[in-house]
Amino acid sequence: MKRLTCVLLTALFAAVSAGAQIRYVAVVETEIDAQSGVSADMSAAEVRQITAELRREAVKNLPRGKYNIMTSETVYAQGGAVLEECADENCVITLGSKIGADYIVRGIISKFKMWLTLSVEIYETENGNLVASSDPVRSENAAELLMKTAAVCAEMYRTFAESVAKSSAPSAPVTYTITAVADPAYGGTVFRNPNQTNYAPGTPVNLMAAPASGYKFTGWMGDTTGAANLLTVTVDGDMTLTANFQYFQQTYSLTTNVYPSGGGFVIGNPGKNSYTPGERVTVTATPENGYAFIGWTGAATGRKNRLTFTMDGDKSVTANFYRKAEPELKPALRKSLP
Repeated sequence: MKRLTCVLLTALFAAVSAGAQIRYVAVVETEIDAQSGVSADMSAAEVRQITAELRREAVKNLPRGKYNIMTSETVYAQGGAVLEECADENCVITLGSKIGADYIVRGIISKFKMWLTLSVEIYETENGNLVASSDPVRSENAAELLMKTAAVCAEMYRTFAESVAKSSAPSAPVTYTITAVADPAYGGTVFRNPNQTNYAPGTPVNLMAAPASGYKFTGWMGDTTGAANLLTVTVDGDMTLTANFQYFQQTYSLTTNVYPSGGGFVIGNPGKNSYTPGERVTVTATPENGYAFIGWTGAATGRKNRLTFTMDGDKSVTANFYRKAEPELKPALRKSLP
């Protein structure tokens, strides 16, 4: 594994809420890309000065209380680090060893023709994944390179802090939706119980398909099928269900009766076996010889022998008569009528 000289920085311990996780960041000594020929143009002091600038920007821009910029004492306390040739500010640490840092910041200086280029990167210590990087800084001299470092590092640290905060934020509870529609839309209505926008996994939900007038329910299709208009589903993901309805011509029946039997007869107009909803029907009561009509009872009432009503359901009406030879029955019969 690659060996780097690490500048271990002043600690920024701040009070955090109980249970909060403090992340540790170590800023490693800026590397010189020897193959680019830059090593002959920069001194070790200039490299350390640039590294110190990375430290200052880390301290200034990473949120206090969430990050601890490590010190040499912090590294010693981990116990698993490989430390060699330690000076006041410099310790050689093997990357990948247990230095206790979650992230490592490093700068890389290279040279192309007369231009010095500095790139700053942040890696996850555990797996070496690159998690943030700055725009390259270019200059013909180290002093200007140092001056430009602050601006690019500030932006990189801000982006890094935002991305880590977003990735560590608690995720919203998993919920699912149920989309239940009628086909055709005017053929009926689908009711849900409980009726919610979102459902927790494992929630049982009852769905009722109620047909509109003139329609009948024919079955469910979608994520669940069934022929009964009452359906119970257990939510285990987003679900889409369709209640199918079919149009049919609804009709009503009319039953006419005579009391007493043989006292007369009833004629309906129109006279047929079934009637459509809203159809008007007229019934006429005609007494037999020796009888007189007294009134209607049942789904429609009245004292006149001709009665008109609207078919809004199955109906049954009775034409009531009395024998003329028994006139004393007439008051009692009339009293019994509505």
